Amino acid sequence: MRVAISRISVIKLKLYASDSHDDINVTLEDYEPDGGKISIECAGGVWTNTWPAMGHQTVAQFVATCSVDYLADKLAPEINRTSVDIRAIASDVRLFICRQRRKWFMTAGAARQMFDAAIAATRIEDHRYLLDEVYGLDWWRNLPECSNPEYRYLSTIIQNAQEGIRAMNTAPAQLAG
Repeated sequence: MRVAISRISVIKLKLYASDSHDDINVTLEDYEPDGGKISIECAGGVWTNTWPAMGHQTVAQFVATCSVDYLADKLAPEINRTSVDIRAIASDVRLFICRQRRKWFMTAGAARQMFDAAIAATRIEDHRYLLDEVYGLDWWRNLPECSNPEYRYLSTIIQNAQEGIRAMNTAPAQLAG
């Protein structure tokens, strides 16, 4: 067996809880002059990414200058920035039912039954029978969206991690003790 030993510079930051999040642990690993890894842990969630090239910067320098959206996309590509807005769908469906009733395309009883079902609906599937009418044949492409709370939460964690990294970059002597 062949063993290779290499030195890796590792910095671990602990950012204490604030009103917007729990404690955040940030681990920065520099493998080589322009390659490294970041891991962010908060409230049981862990987000990690590795960059093989960062333009001759340390991970701390690189991450401190990146946009929050870029980092969120790298750390959690499975989390979308937006999600389907169920409330807006329900509102659109109710409006459609009212318009259909005003045009006499449905009876008062049928309109009331559909309207009550739209109010009680909590999932997209609950509206499938009307989505073609309201949003067109490609309704799944035309659904209203809102910002994803999971993405907003991760963005807040990243912003706080960046603030901690910037503080470390500007005052390393204070943090050493």
